[in-house]
Amino acid sequence: DGSYKLCETTPPSGYAAGDSTGGTCYTFTLSAGVKVASTIPDEGIKNTPTTVTWNKVDADAPATYLSGSAWKITSGKSVWCVADGGTTASKVANCTTSGSGKVLADDDASDGIITVKKLPAGTYTLNEVQAPSGYALSNDSYTMVVSGVASKKSTVGDSDNLAIPNAKSYGRVRWAKYDVTVQSDGTHRQLPGSTWTLSRCDGVTPKDGVKPDACIPVQTFESNTTSTFQYDSLKLNTYYLLEETKAPSGYLRGDMPYYAVIAADSSSSGAWATVKSLSNGSGVQDQVGAQEPDGTYPIYNRKAATAKWKKTEYGSGTALEGSEWTLTQYADATASSALRVYKITYTAPTGSATQGSYAMSCTVGADSKNRCSTRYAGKLSVTSPEGASAKSVFSVSGLPWGYYVLTETKAPSGHLIGDDIAGKSVGGKTASAVFTADYGTVTNEATITSLPLTGGEWTPRSVVIAGLIVLGVAAVSYGIARRRRRR
Repeated sequence: DGSYKLCETTPPSGYAAGDSTGGTCYTFTLSAGVKVASTIPDEGIKNTPTTVTWNKVDADAPATYLSGSAWKITSGKSVWCVADGGTTASKVANCTTSGSGKVLADDDASDGIITVKKLPAGTYTLNEVQAPSGYALSNDSYTMVVSGVASKKSTVGDSDNLAIPNAKSYGRVRWAKYDVTVQSDGTHRQLPGSTWTLSRCDGVTPKDGVKPDACIPVQTFESNTTSTFQYDSLKLNTYYLLEETKAPSGYLRGDMPYYAVIAADSSSSGAWATVKSLSNGSGVQDQVGAQEPDGTYPIYNRKAATAKWKKTEYGSGTALEGSEWTLTQYADATASSALRVYKITYTAPTGSATQGSYAMSCTVGADSKNRCSTRYAGKLSVTSPEGASAKSVFSVSGLPWGYYVLTETKAPSGHLIGDDIAGKSVGGKTASAVFTADYGTVTNEATITSLPLTGGEWTPRSVVIAGLIVLGVAAVSYGIARRRRRR
């Protein structure tokens, strides 16, 4: 018999000793072997599970709790794993249990609040192994002390409610503009002078197609001195639309100068984005090259082609104004199906003007997929040669690659249309590629309309030929007549 004091010195594993008031000891009194007084609860001594809590927040907005983190808890050779909102059946990213460790459940369903229960009392190391989406992984380690006394709270980093911040993670994109045609040394020429717009497309994916109106511009890029551009603030896992708004001088920009930019989620900030062409195999806007070791994506442009020729009179070499033409583009020298037809027309001068004017239009050929937008319309220039006033030197620049056939549809006044002109190919990706279709000098013979009783038009050359024929006939007739007289 007597009075006794009972104290819990070691609780069951995963549980805390005592109650929330701090008591871990109980008293009881025995008389004649019978308990006559006791502070031990009638229902027995209960233990509460150990509990430790920490929070995951935005570094720039600490009141914003972040979901999606995962954690590794280490003690000696044992490793426990827990994911925000996870259960004991969850697969925790980047964490493998070992020793006596196992996958733990998050006992708090709230985003960004992680509560672990029934972890044996002791000291642990806490590390983040997966950051919330769009945030950089924290590289800090935290000391976790799990209290084995119910009245004493567990701590992480000396705090019983530690908020662990994560900074937002951003992706990067880097691209460079090159000539698609290889130089003689095997390299591609870098092209300064392009301009770009990068837009963020929330709620849109590349599968939805190119929808610039659904995107918000975030930055424009322009430089006459560099061919390389970079942006370091991409929102992760978000579709950005990169548009080339102006091609380098002398180069073509297609109807679909768009590229999809996406930076995937990463454990650290600065992940390189992927860049993919959305031009669907355009014959003008060439594709994106393989990413280079420094993260750069080469984006290629085609050099524009030019066609040129001169118009003069046959024999005299006099510059002639007033001809009209078609310049027809084909895919290749088979000339089986016209892609585009460039029509050049002439308007004679009026009033006191001494020179007429030329105009050029582009129409779609048999292949309707090849557009005649302003990007492919070409640019016509007709000038006068030195020492002459007649506009007779033609140049059509800004042409897409292909096989071009030049046809004179109307000769200058007082002249006949000349012979057929051989077609020429322009463009290519090899160092031997030619970008100027030079048709040389195209001549016309002058017509003579004053010969009586003939009708039609005559040229000096045809008059000479006819005269020679007449002389030949006269000579033969004269010879026959002389033989007859001798007889």
